[in-house]
Amino acid sequence: MKDKKLIVLLFVLIVFLGIYFFYGDENKNLYINLDKVFDPKEIEAITIQKGGSTWISLQKEGKVWYLGQKRYLADFERIDRLMGIYASIKGLELISNDEKNAVYYNLSDDKGYHVTFSSSKGKFDYNISLDEGNKSYLRYKTKIYQSSKNLSSYFSGGEESLREKRLFLSSKEDISFFTLRDASKSYAFTRSANGWVSADFEGKALNEENIQAYLQILTTTVINRFDDETSIEEYNKKGLIREIDVTLKDGQRVVLDFRESREKEGDQRLYASHRKSLVYIGAYYSEILTQDISKFLK
Repeated sequence: MKDKKLIVLLFVLIVFLGIYFFYGDENKNLYINLDKVFDPKEIEAITIQKGGSTWISLQKEGKVWYLGQKRYLADFERIDRLMGIYASIKGLELISNDEKNAVYYNLSDDKGYHVTFSSSKGKFDYNISLDEGNKSYLRYKTKIYQSSKNLSSYFSGGEESLREKRLFLSSKEDISFFTLRDASKSYAFTRSANGWVSADFEGKALNEENIQAYLQILTTTVINRFDDETSIEEYNKKGLIREIDVTLKDGQRVVLDFRESREKEGDQRLYASHRKSLVYIGAYYSEILTQDISKFLK
């Protein structure tokens, strides 16, 4: 009798273990955390295809991200935030183990979004789709999941929305020397232990407060829009309003070139050497940055 009970118990145990190992292994595939698959800090390039065509292309050099073939400067702080979001996507509910079903969720490579990350260790990619009900679906390798979050706000705008909108990427404390030039004369300013000094005002005292305010505006100006159509040669034919030539503590030089081209709604166009492109800033910023040099005197 005891032997029979022992046999029954062993049989039940074997069945239980069989169920555990069979379904337990399957349950490991019911969800996926992408942040466990790759490290965002190691990524050197990102390509996002939309509907089979390249939508966003990013390349990282040092700490700086560049956009597309024209290498527009990207908002690297926003890119880093998006990287954290893209890396933390979770597939919470396994919908299918068969990648052939991807077409039913717009997860084939010619539909939805195909995201590829590249690093020195290789490539990692997945597909994302957004349906009309604000649900997001994830395809990783052959498996299809419902995503853990609505991703529509993170897949909108394209490359234009990722361009760096700050005119100047350094703080005023990083400036060691700058020159202001108009059509007739230039004025050089050097940072000293006691503030800013210049030999171009015939011994007149400088207004330190106004200079500091000027540099604060310079380093916080925001770009309204970009001019990617006009050539620099064509732009340089216009008369000079103000050239701001800045040297940073690390030796980097930045030149901002304002020409007679105030256009739409008072926006002022200028050439930014560190971007190698033409940009527009608002009238408030441009009026201060092109103000009369006499404002720097007491």
